[in-house]
Amino acid sequence: MALASARPLHAAFKPAPGRFVTRITYLCKLIRTLSLAAFLQLELFWVVFYSSSVTTEPEV
Repeated sequence: MALASARPLHAAFKPAPGRFVTRITYLCKLIRTLSLAAFLQLELFWVVFYSSSVTTEPEV
């Protein structure tokens, strides 16, 4: 019994067949990337929209 408790728990760190832990990780990275892309696109839209409204001269 002392021998079993002295060993590190290697089974906890081995990939288990049939479990997709890496897919969840990649899905999180994908969601984060898509969120960043959507934010940057929205920020670019506001910069273009604001710059076009500032440069347009009012009619007199």
